[in-house]
Amino acid sequence: MASTDSKTDWIPVVSQLRSVLEFIGQDSIGATSTHHQFLKRCPVVSQAAAGIGLKGANSTIAMANSETLRVFSDLMDAVPIIGHLKSTVHLIKNDSEAALVSFLSSTRSATVIAGGYLGKQLGGIPGAMGAGICTGLGFDLFGTTVAKKPFGIIFLIKNALNYPSVGAVFDTFAVSVADGVLGGLVPLTIVPTSALLLLPAAVLGSVSTPDIEQPPVKYFEDGEGSPSTVMSKFLNSDFGSKESLYTSFTEGSEIESCASPYPDVSGDAHMLEINENAVEVNDLAGITPDTVLSYITSPVNMIDPVTNKPISPLVSMVELPSKYFEFTAVIKVENTQRGALNMILRHAHEIDKVVPGFCIRELPPNAAKMIRHLQKCPDSKAKEILASLEKLMDHNKNFHMQSVQLQLTLLEFLSEHITDEDYLGEIVDRRGRSRSAWRVINKQDKEQAMITHFGSYLHKPDKLITRPFREIVSFSFISIDEAMKTATKPKRKLR
Repeated sequence: MASTDSKTDWIPVVSQLRSVLEFIGQDSIGATSTHHQFLKRCPVVSQAAAGIGLKGANSTIAMANSETLRVFSDLMDAVPIIGHLKSTVHLIKNDSEAALVSFLSSTRSATVIAGGYLGKQLGGIPGAMGAGICTGLGFDLFGTTVAKKPFGIIFLIKNALNYPSVGAVFDTFAVSVADGVLGGLVPLTIVPTSALLLLPAAVLGSVSTPDIEQPPVKYFEDGEGSPSTVMSKFLNSDFGSKESLYTSFTEGSEIESCASPYPDVSGDAHMLEINENAVEVNDLAGITPDTVLSYITSPVNMIDPVTNKPISPLVSMVELPSKYFEFTAVIKVENTQRGALNMILRHAHEIDKVVPGFCIRELPPNAAKMIRHLQKCPDSKAKEILASLEKLMDHNKNFHMQSVQLQLTLLEFLSEHITDEDYLGEIVDRRGRSRSAWRVINKQDKEQAMITHFGSYLHKPDKLITRPFREIVSFSFISIDEAMKTATKPKRKLR
């Protein structure tokens, strides 16, 4: 299986070695992806590649600059003291996830450097390299014990065994090699020229930044402790360099943004079932998009992933094939912050290229302009634009009706292709995160693959939902060939 999530793919020579080994190992998709990631992420190279328009590079120099900033941020994380200061800044900004990453990376580097220094005192360079490897492994074993789940190189080893690929094995060995070289570079005495070791030390430390296995799926229980917040940043480009992953959430609470028109929580969600607010079936003269939406949606008890408080969003059910899934799925509707409407507004241009019947050309000019801005703006700005679009829908009946029609088109597309016949299997990234692949027919009547990501937590069955259910939180499109080569159908039902 190809992996595009590697800490070595931006490093000159190392990235090329990884790509060549993947090619020799008959993983042509992985080799190509590693090459494209190098063109996208390597400082200077990424700007040059974007400037001359190389295939697989960033489409603009601005995007290349953004990737370079990410690389520099990773390098700063790996430097002791600097990384700890950066972690403190993240905490001040209430970004606990980024703070944890910076803290673990800088602390691990400090541990390996300390081990290398002691090893060099006792056994010279060989002793320093051996001590660097051992202290890095010891740090990851300690992390695994504390977290009670695979951590650092332990996680990489587990992932390489469960999902073997040349790239996964390469990245596992790269961590030990980086620890050994970092330990060997530690000087016996600190002199002014020691500052020259800062950059290679940062690069080596960034390669060893520990990953941690994501929490397993579990049921929500009343009074249960807060679940881990599901963040859109966990969902970056794991399935190819050309297509973006369509994230349906922002980081804010859903308590205020969820605009369910139903005051009572029934706990029911169903597909093509008539709820109490729907009109009579034989009243066909008054059928509108709103009417159709009322037939296939209902409020359901869920938990806000940020506040851990109960909410009752309006959802539509998307039945998953019971042959492969022990759970089924729902997707939020009429909610600009999450779900179908959020995906439509944030990724309208990409969806418009694939989904038959989906068209945004007839939207009001002011709405179309805001949607164009949404396609590439950061999350902080997106919240503001989404709030403006929500107000516009409240005051412009025609725009609201058009948004409902677009949601119906998307729901029909999902239900048509999320079937037993179109299920291609699971694609698992280097961190062990699974995405489901489905064969779809695009606007050009050609086969393509849709990748869906489900929320990390299961909700219990209810009156009309007879199976546990998870939320569809994002989806993306990749080539059918890439999906066929990387997707594997599970031997047991997914839980």
